[in-house]
Amino acid sequence: MKTVDLVVIGGGPAGLCATINAAKSGANVLLLERDKHLGGQLIKQTHMFFGSEKQYASIRGFDIADILLDEISTFGDQVEIMSDASVLGIYEDGVITVEKNKEYIKIKPKSIILATGASENFSAFPNNDLPGVYGAGAVQTLMNVYGVKPGERALMVGAGNIGLIVAYQLAQAGVDIAAVIHHSGKIGGYHVHASKIRRMGIPIITNHAIKEVIGKDRVEKVVIWEMADRKTPIPGTEKELDVDTVCISVGLTPLVNLLAQAGCEMTYDHGSTVAVTDETFQTTVPGIYVAGDAARVEEASMAMVEGYLAGLSAANFLGYKHEDYDELRADYLSQLKSLRMGHGGPRMDLVTEETAREHFPSLERINRGPVAVVECFQEIPCNPCTTSCRRGAFEEMEDINDLPVIDLDVCNGCTICVTSCPGMAIMVVDGSYSEDEALFKIPYEFSPLPKIGSTVRGLNRAGEYITDVKVLRVTNPKSFDKTPLITCVVNKDFLYEFRNIELGDE
Repeated sequence: MKTVDLVVIGGGPAGLCATINAAKSGANVLLLERDKHLGGQLIKQTHMFFGSEKQYASIRGFDIADILLDEISTFGDQVEIMSDASVLGIYEDGVITVEKNKEYIKIKPKSIILATGASENFSAFPNNDLPGVYGAGAVQTLMNVYGVKPGERALMVGAGNIGLIVAYQLAQAGVDIAAVIHHSGKIGGYHVHASKIRRMGIPIITNHAIKEVIGKDRVEKVVIWEMADRKTPIPGTEKELDVDTVCISVGLTPLVNLLAQAGCEMTYDHGSTVAVTDETFQTTVPGIYVAGDAARVEEASMAMVEGYLAGLSAANFLGYKHEDYDELRADYLSQLKSLRMGHGGPRMDLVTEETAREHFPSLERINRGPVAVVECFQEIPCNPCTTSCRRGAFEEMEDINDLPVIDLDVCNGCTICVTSCPGMAIMVVDGSYSEDEALFKIPYEFSPLPKIGSTVRGLNRAGEYITDVKVLRVTNPKSFDKTPLITCVVNKDFLYEFRNIELGDE
């Protein structure tokens, strides 16, 4: 029987952060992970995170994993890691059983933190078991972990944040996206995610669901139809799409089996069965804590904060009180409150030319010289534009969910905010280039990059061709962290329409 102060089950964002804070407080920690590698969902997340600096905003998921693992390595023997280890059960006497390398191991901890994450939900439709039908997590694993392109032409089902992000990543991998469909009339994800893929020409079709998938040995076609409501399709509205890949992103279910087995009181909340907890994420069984998606399905930034709080609290339960315990606990609770305010914010329509024109700098200011144009109109938890600006052009936010406000007279169009924005919602426009043409500096995360001096297709916010534009510069230093800037020369007739480029066949 192996004994230890604290066992953390799950090596994803919540589990890693719980391990760090418990060890910082003085507890000895055994971290159990069923996969061969730590990091969980972080290692497949190539996008920049939202939130604030405290939640590693503007840093890509796989880089956050490295940051957390590097910190864990500083604790030496205080933290033991057991990967490729599946937890089989938690029993009434507090014993945890684990299988590793066909060996049955018993562990007796004084406290437990469960950070087991969540499983993907799936949609029921004819032929949903054909090869080519994937969950979004599987697609991310194929592309971002193993470098495998899942197909040539895909349909994304679900326009929440995960669905929108994975649709963008599929496009980055060279997969043609037939459409993103969503069952309700409003998309569930952040509008900056939706705008990002919409200006690539990917249609987002609301009030639609899959009727059936067609194929013999794998996906060949998919039939979608309009929905009167979540459960009622409208006959006669069927549309057939030629695709070889269907990616499903219709929510997650917390993995709470071990919590239930351990005798924790369970409840039904936000559509899922979860454990009843206090504000420190301790369950009704003293010494057993939960964090991350196993507690409640939310963003990874929230999972990390929950992990930090659970690790701090579990260590305190064991008698290892951090010297800044009260201050840290209050800070984590404050972070979660702000993050959740944004998560429950209004669902927005997509950015239109009219909306953009209303928020554009004046023509006089544009013609005076380079200036940032911010197209972030939804209150979401994100502030890198404010914290990255060295000139203080952005007003300091009282709350992380405040809309960015920029002083156009202070801004000099330096582009730091452009490459720091996780939603790619900022560009720089310079109307002083010439009487008839303006310079646009836009973020562009696709390969190959356009060649300097080449002519490319200019697109509007709906991904529609509007005019040819010339590539003047391509800027891609290491400090931009894989978000190159493309400087384009655009006729001023398209000042309020231009938003993206398409290389075409070269």
